[in-house]
Amino acid sequence: MRILNIKFKNFASYGNKMQEIEFDESGKFYLVVGDNGSGKCLHSSTKIEISIEDIDIFKKFKEFLEQKHNKD
Repeated sequence: MRILNIKFKNFASYGNKMQEIEFDESGKFYLVVGDNGSGKCLHSSTKIEISIEDIDIFKKFKEFLEQKHNKD
C-alpha cells in the first residue's frame, strides 16, 4: 500500500481548516521533525478516517487490521 496523501482538520492546533500532506510516488522516505510537544505523535485514542478507493487494497487493509487486533 502506498499512501499518496493525508488530510486532516480539527487536530491539535490546526483548527477547522483542512490540512493536507502530499507524498510523491518516488518511494522516498519522509521525516517529520519538531520540538517535543509540537504534535508529531498521535494519542492511542485518536480517531483516523481512511479512504481507500481500490476495493482489493481496502480488503487487504481490513484483513491487516483484523490480524493486528487479534494479536493484541
